[in-house]
Amino acid sequence: MEYLFGILILLGALVFFHELGHFLVAKFFGVRVEVFSLGFGPKLVKKKVGETQYCLSVLPLGGYVKLYGEDPTQKLTGKDANRSFSNQPVWRRIAIAAAGPFANVVLAIVVLFIIEMAGLEPVVKGHVAKVIPHSQAWKLGLRSGDEIIEVNGHPLIRWQEDFLGRVGKSIGREVTLTVRRDHAPLNIPFTPEVEEQWNMFCEKPATGVLKGISVIGANASIGITRADSFAAKAGFETGDLVLSLNGVPVTYWYELKHYLSNIAQSELKFVVKRNEKTLDVLMKLPPEYFLLSSEQKEKFLGLHSYELFITQDVVPDSPAYKAGLQVNDRLVAMNNEELTSWDHLSQLVQVYGKDPGHFRLTYDRAGDLYIVQVFPTKVVQDHPCGVKEEKYQIGLLMNGQDMFVPPKTSFYQQKNPILAVWSAKKKSFLMAGAILKSIGKMLTGNIPLKAIGGPILIGKVAGDQLKEGIFPFLMLLAVISINLAVLNILPIPVLDGGHLLLFVCEAIRGKPLSERILEYANRTGLAFLLGLLILVFYNDISRYWVHILEFLKKISGLT
Repeated sequence: MEYLFGILILLGALVFFHELGHFLVAKFFGVRVEVFSLGFGPKLVKKKVGETQYCLSVLPLGGYVKLYGEDPTQKLTGKDANRSFSNQPVWRRIAIAAAGPFANVVLAIVVLFIIEMAGLEPVVKGHVAKVIPHSQAWKLGLRSGDEIIEVNGHPLIRWQEDFLGRVGKSIGREVTLTVRRDHAPLNIPFTPEVEEQWNMFCEKPATGVLKGISVIGANASIGITRADSFAAKAGFETGDLVLSLNGVPVTYWYELKHYLSNIAQSELKFVVKRNEKTLDVLMKLPPEYFLLSSEQKEKFLGLHSYELFITQDVVPDSPAYKAGLQVNDRLVAMNNEELTSWDHLSQLVQVYGKDPGHFRLTYDRAGDLYIVQVFPTKVVQDHPCGVKEEKYQIGLLMNGQDMFVPPKTSFYQQKNPILAVWSAKKKSFLMAGAILKSIGKMLTGNIPLKAIGGPILIGKVAGDQLKEGIFPFLMLLAVISINLAVLNILPIPVLDGGHLLLFVCEAIRGKPLSERILEYANRTGLAFLLGLLILVFYNDISRYWVHILEFLKKISGLT
């Protein structure tokens, strides 16, 4: 029901502000407003206040304001004739028609302003949770646990904009990162590598990247392959999540590995989570442990990151299944290249999958290493942008939800109201520009029409965002409000933009358009909207057919 609740709140707010814009400007110019309705169809609730009837109608997919004398072909007489819409000067009619989309822009700016002033936006910080060994980032000296605080002298507040955005635009130019490590700043200059990736407009522009770095890292879940290992004898079990070591909280695997490599105490107390229970595991290290290298210490203990353990059943008849891989096997190397993370494994599968017969996977089972030849399956998938993409799979699944730590975030708050308004306005106009560009891409066929969504998609997204919290829902409200403003301003008859186009033509001609032209324009606009409505409902139903059936069964009492 949260989806129904979400769409009612979302569409209710959007429609209310849109129609309120028309209503207020019409009232300001003295035009008589006969009906102010949220929704279409039969009226559920209605009340007349003064000369206007306010009502709530059955279908919550829009709303309308009925103005006295909207029909230009209707001949009006009497004392209220000068209060009719059609008898207003053309510039007033333009203002009334434009007021709805303008109100939606104002709503988006207000919502974004509230988000910034109230500090509701969680922003991803520059905490480096993972650096892949031998990658570009590794060779530059970046390590897990570093915190990037500046990019080219600009503070890193938002990872997406301040890091990925600035690096992405710096093709062929040097970028300097200021990194905090052990409370001391460190400057790291580098030249971004170049990649081509699909964007939301179905384009593949060249983008600068720093390879091998991520704000998402493996948690401190551990795996054990040897039953006679030091860790197993101490009481550890595969899948245990380490919460702390000698009272020091542990969040990431790299933290646990660092502590175990550098610890000077021989008596260790681990607090671990096992099957939703919290328990202590005690370990006493022998003196010779402190003479070993980091790699030797890990081997001595027999503790490994759970990330590269097979945690779910191997897909039947898949390449991995045919190679004999099983649950609790630890993936060690591919073609003699040591595996460091699940992402690393996925990348190498795509690289070596193109070279059949040259794909050798090393794995650890019960402390013994095995090397098997794997023949990845090529899968051709439909990309949302309408192209075919080749990918290679070996049939291994991973439970990422229980394996990784989300990026570190903080709540961004802009305390200066002038800067907050400026930021909100800038974001709104950027959204509007992106929407217009997307519409253009759809008209030229670069973005498939199946990407268009309607009320069901909006309801699904609104419900999901409402469950996530107030910030995602408010952001969706701002985005859809800008969408509504842009779509309504398009020069399509029946929409506000169509009315504006006709009024501008009237202003240029110096006299109203003929009734025949107006009738033809309205029929064309209605036909277009009907076709668009059919398209968006078809797309929505094809996307969520199973969910729609489940919802109908639930409300009808069949389940």
